[in-house]
Amino acid sequence: MVQVRTAGVLAALAIMGSLVLLAATGAQAETRRAFVLGIQRYGDPDIQNLTRADNDAADIASDLQEVGFDKKNITLATDVRTRDEFDKKFQAFLKTVDEGDDVFFFFSGHGTGIEASNKNYLLLGSLKSLKTYTRARLLDADRRDDIIALKMPAFESQYDADEIPKDGVSVADIIHAIAGRKPAAAFVVLDACRSLPPATADIRTLKRSATSGSRLLPNDDLPTGFLTLYSASYGETAIESFGPTDKRRNSLFTEVLRQEMQRPGQTLPQLAERARLVVRAYAAKGGFEQDPEYFDNLAAADDFTLVGSVGAERFPLPQQQCEGAQQDWEQISQQPARETLERHRRRFQDCPTAELARRALVDLISSPVGSSFTATPLDRNIDDCDRLAAADIDNARPPEVPGVSLGKLDFDAAIPACQKSIARNPRLARFLYDYGRAQQAAANSMRPDDPARQQTLLGAYAAFKDAADRGYIASLYSLATVFDYAEARNPDQTQDQANKDLTKAADQGFPAAMYELGLRYKKGLFGIQPDFAEAYDWMGKAAEAGSVAAMVDVAESLWYGQGVSPDPRRAVEWAERAADAGSVDAKVDLGLFYFYGYKIVDDNGDIDDAKSVLSDDSRALLWFGRAALASNARAQYNLAIMMEAGDGLPIPQPEIAARYYRLAAHGGFEDAEIDLAERLRSGRILTSPENGANEAVDLLRRALSQGSARGATYLAEIYRNGEFGVMKDPLKAMQYAYQAIKLSAEADPTTEDGNPFFEADAGILLAEMAVNGQANDINGRPLLDEDEVDRLQKFYGTINPDIGKVEVRKLEVPLGCNGYYSRHATLWVWDWGRRVSPTEPQFRSIERQTGCYDNATLRRTLIASFLLAKKTKVPFADLIYQQIKEARDTVDGDTAAGRHD
Repeated sequence: MVQVRTAGVLAALAIMGSLVLLAATGAQAETRRAFVLGIQRYGDPDIQNLTRADNDAADIASDLQEVGFDKKNITLATDVRTRDEFDKKFQAFLKTVDEGDDVFFFFSGHGTGIEASNKNYLLLGSLKSLKTYTRARLLDADRRDDIIALKMPAFESQYDADEIPKDGVSVADIIHAIAGRKPAAAFVVLDACRSLPPATADIRTLKRSATSGSRLLPNDDLPTGFLTLYSASYGETAIESFGPTDKRRNSLFTEVLRQEMQRPGQTLPQLAERARLVVRAYAAKGGFEQDPEYFDNLAAADDFTLVGSVGAERFPLPQQQCEGAQQDWEQISQQPARETLERHRRRFQDCPTAELARRALVDLISSPVGSSFTATPLDRNIDDCDRLAAADIDNARPPEVPGVSLGKLDFDAAIPACQKSIARNPRLARFLYDYGRAQQAAANSMRPDDPARQQTLLGAYAAFKDAADRGYIASLYSLATVFDYAEARNPDQTQDQANKDLTKAADQGFPAAMYELGLRYKKGLFGIQPDFAEAYDWMGKAAEAGSVAAMVDVAESLWYGQGVSPDPRRAVEWAERAADAGSVDAKVDLGLFYFYGYKIVDDNGDIDDAKSVLSDDSRALLWFGRAALASNARAQYNLAIMMEAGDGLPIPQPEIAARYYRLAAHGGFEDAEIDLAERLRSGRILTSPENGANEAVDLLRRALSQGSARGATYLAEIYRNGEFGVMKDPLKAMQYAYQAIKLSAEADPTTEDGNPFFEADAGILLAEMAVNGQANDINGRPLLDEDEVDRLQKFYGTINPDIGKVEVRKLEVPLGCNGYYSRHATLWVWDWGRRVSPTEPQFRSIERQTGCYDNATLRRTLIASFLLAKKTKVPFADLIYQQIKEARDTVDGDTAAGRHD
């Protein structure tokens, strides 16, 4: 791969978004038919028109043709006004469906759900609004807006019963009509409803409710062979646009669907789950919440794929379940956080360290990191129960009592001490609370299969309840959380009751409860639906009450606009408060805030200085340095990047950068592990004697144990080529490559592993091995059939027959951010069998991650170059390289001639 820096040149260059889809597997020969519907214009002035529904429908229809759907088997309908119009088109489509066909139904537009009948409706263009419906039923004298608004609730039930069925189409009716044709499989996709809130509302700050967004309800009676995918959960607003700078063609959900449907070998449930993960992650990154949901009854069609396999199911990577578990635990236990602990439990669920991670999670909930409450010891006698078991987060404890975290509580000594204290003073609720904590600590030290554990937990719960009933607020918090991560069931408490107890503690101003409740609303934990606005409210209260962890969260919410309008300046202020209180996470955030900067633009297009934060490399370097001193691997990695580039420094410092790369990598930060391994492979950093000749391989294996797709791909290359003393092993190389594809499909799309290039990179390696005769068994027979090889080249990378490989070039390009914080990004160019440029899915990913959407010129130029390369049969990478060279020569010539524009 050749790297070409083009920061100033690619401003003269610049893909169309498309997809490929639904190619049948070798075993699937059914006819595939699609009905694609987009409703963008609504006649009633009180129903907001959409702007992208027509594009959504047209692009999906085009994508289906691109992958083998016959045009005559696709019905595209837009601007459908009435129920009669819909029925005519849909019935004509149904007549073409034969038994055993596969059916794809797609809708983009407004929709709603009627709770009284538990029915979903797709809304057509002639729909009247509730306001119009109410106005028509009032006397002329009452038809004023203020009176109509007061009367609307009284007519809502009648409106739902009369108007919605008249000018809407029941989803259940659509599904059962398709089922009547007896298809082999049916995929029903509903991108609705997307604009129910008032046009002037800031969706970020809306509290989630049944009327705040999509009201589509799930289907309880799906026929066999069906999967229904909704773009948003009940009560959410499906995002059409992230704001005025977001000028993309499609809604968030449809764009994600188009990209994710092209993955070879992916079943419908896997596709739905991936779409849910990506939409949720991109929405959160942009400060919104949207969580698609799906329901299926596939039965015999549960292995149905839209695009055929490339052989992954035959080449699983044999791994020891606990390989790397101990090393991972040793690193994350140094600075435990929920995200890393939960990741460890998922990855190593059957390993001994998973139990250690579970116990650490209980400790974090019981003594949230970052509480600023401390006791001032006085020269007085301290009761043994208080001394041994008082909570460090309980600000109602006596001022002379320091408090102890749950993980450091000596329960063997505390239990009898508290029993004595309770006997001496049975009216003091605090001793009951302390006693409950001692029992909770004891239970947390036991293995989940220990028969005494359940009774000990129930004993803790009873003590907490007794104390809570006597008005002890801290006990309400522990009462609500004692069974969280306990892997035990409480027959005396439902999750709903636990959340009510937590809310009671938060309402009474208990900081840990406010923080925990905010976290549950933010992440959708323990039965609470995600609600960023509600989360921000609780986090703000906890931060004001002194919770340092909440201060960090408030800063990040203000920066990314999660539940609140973005305000970078206030974000920095909160992060500085948290950093001053000792938060290492806040120091890392401040480094990132100052590194990127964030310019807020007002309605006139001017920068709002009062809210904006300018990029400042010196300050970024300072904050990263402070966090690095606390052994934070992420900070060490960012410090290495800046020192290597010389950002914020008089000159680059490559030697110091190398030291920080190594510290971050051996500290367990995945990006650093990958970067350091690649530097070792390329010789940019020398192998350290104390780490051995296999340092790069060890780092990549470590990254793989963390679920890194890049780690798997680079290991595949090492086993393919035979590097670092590793013998060539084509089979193992293939296994690692397929593992990379799998991990990429599971990765958070806002991380490096979620970059679509890295999935393609693994596919390219497989395609090259197959075409060059490296993917053969010991008898020389190909391990992949022709269809699988064809799909690898179509969906991942086309081999240049002259050199027997896929030519790939790396470009560094500037991003247009419309006044927001500016960035550069990495793009990769190569050839594949799709009609869309491979840079386009990368742009979709990059733009969603950064919020930098002003790249239309660059994208169109790269599309044109890709199409020209196809037409002239010139490798795309070579053509781009030549265009860049010509642009540079032109710029150099103009400069020499005195032109500087």
